Amino acid sequence: MSDFPYWYGHLSQMVAARGSREHTISGGHVNGIRNLLLVLMFGLAAVTLSSASATDVYITQSGSSQGACSGAAHPPSWFNSGANWGSSSAQIGPGTTVHLCGTITSELQFQGGGASGNVVELLFENGASIQITPGCDSNGCVNLGGNSYILIDGGAGQACGWNTANNNSEGACNGKIENMLYGSSNGQCPGGTCTKQADSSVGNLIYSAGGSNIEVRNLQIGPSYVHTSTGAGSNDSGGTQGIYLNNTNVVNIHDSKCRDAVWCLVLGWGGNATYSSWSVTNNELFNDSHMTAYAGSGSATLNGLTMSGNYCHDMSNWDTSGDDNHANCIHLYGASGSNTYTNVTINNNIMGGNPGANMTAQIFIEAQNSNASNVAIFNNLLYAAGGLQGGERLMLLNDCTSATCNVVNNTFSGNSTSNGTCEYIGGNGNTKTQIVKNGNNAVTNCYTLFDSEISSYQTLDYNGYGTNSGETWRWNGTFYAPPLSGGGWMPASGEGSHSLYASNGLSLDSSYKPGSGSTLISTGVNLTSLCSGKLAALCSDLAGNPRPSSGSWTIGAYESNSSVGAKPGPPSGLAAVVQ
Repeated sequence: MSDFPYWYGHLSQMVAARGSREHTISGGHVNGIRNLLLVLMFGLAAVTLSSASATDVYITQSGSSQGACSGAAHPPSWFNSGANWGSSSAQIGPGTTVHLCGTITSELQFQGGGASGNVVELLFENGASIQITPGCDSNGCVNLGGNSYILIDGGAGQACGWNTANNNSEGACNGKIENMLYGSSNGQCPGGTCTKQADSSVGNLIYSAGGSNIEVRNLQIGPSYVHTSTGAGSNDSGGTQGIYLNNTNVVNIHDSKCRDAVWCLVLGWGGNATYSSWSVTNNELFNDSHMTAYAGSGSATLNGLTMSGNYCHDMSNWDTSGDDNHANCIHLYGASGSNTYTNVTINNNIMGGNPGANMTAQIFIEAQNSNASNVAIFNNLLYAAGGLQGGERLMLLNDCTSATCNVVNNTFSGNSTSNGTCEYIGGNGNTKTQIVKNGNNAVTNCYTLFDSEISSYQTLDYNGYGTNSGETWRWNGTFYAPPLSGGGWMPASGEGSHSLYASNGLSLDSSYKPGSGSTLISTGVNLTSLCSGKLAALCSDLAGNPRPSSGSWTIGAYESNSSVGAKPGPPSGLAAVVQ
């Protein structure tokens, strides 16, 4: 089709020129040339159309027509054959929608991809699913093959993730990908009693190495591995992953559910390349150990990660006596080499439920062979139903050693003062100079409210601290008890005089919003000047309520307790700073 404009313009100029020179020629002669032009135009269009990929392809397990796949259908083996991918009208290629109907029980292997503006779409029609027995191998139930411009849609217009503003599910998923019998011995898997435990042969639900411009939406990913064992050192301490995309540029995973996986979503970057534009938004992630993991290696750079509007909850099913899995909602780290990640935004997420006894932190940014910069963490609610266990934290920020890191307007509640740390900022035991702006955070109900092992902050002020029973504040290993003002904490840490401590609690209601009379209301700093770029959404709270453009803000993730959904139940299926 790219040649069509050239030939059309060229022939049009010929006709116009000839007409101006031979204006006395009979109309029939001129019309003849025009007719020739039309023939050539339509001929070229026909050639172009005949070389275009198929618009719609239908896949059923049997290869027979079924439901919405009323056209000529093909079996999965047809999809998996490279001979059926290309640019002819009978092949899968850019612009093709591949419709799945019924239950697909075979793995799918992409043999090609789309193009900018013309993706290859894998669309789950009503009631469609991919169910592999006993489960998928390491190449995945759906292997993208390193191809680009691919959309996997669990149901057109059928979002099924989470709305953190209303704190409600977007609904049940239509399409799903499941391992049918992978899980702990004698556990109950989707296909019945689990028969296959984790070993080197089990793998991922969606997998790719390489490629770019991958979108997954409206899809239930999992169960991948139903874990119910508490044993240690056995093959059941592991599991299988949900989505694993390695060295994939431009990724968008949204409005989906990811459940029952040892690592639910893994995005890796390596080599010496630069990767950008990773987005994970509005998903519900539950019954997983690592809900999301972002792992760097080599000297690669990740420039741009957004995790927003997700609900992570309930990790306790992955507890083992040997603490094998170290659960997290967000784990961002360098696995090897000396890599970099920058322009990271973590906002408007809810991280809670029962974390069990093996959680490292809901947010774990790890100082391991990596360098983080320009990190924004705001409007998040982090809590632990039933309380934290010893050694658990709600946030563990170990790496933010250059540029600016903002930790503002978050709410941390450990739900018990007997164990755990609400907020930890440090460097794996090493004193680091970090430029961290920490303010407007509500921190309560942990054994230790705030633990820091860095040498200085650019800003530490306007925080609200509530009930605890242990080491209220720790600075480079030294414990400081209340009072906040007049005690040793402020001169040691440099925390500003606008922060507050309420020994009787912060008056949060059951949904962690400030109740009437809470000391958090209108005692924070106005950060309107920061509401741009990564922090653009800061001027509204977690529930979508606008924060005042002038005057004091409320400390924490919620500006007020109005128009906010109830606390979710168990799963069913800064001094102002100008940069």
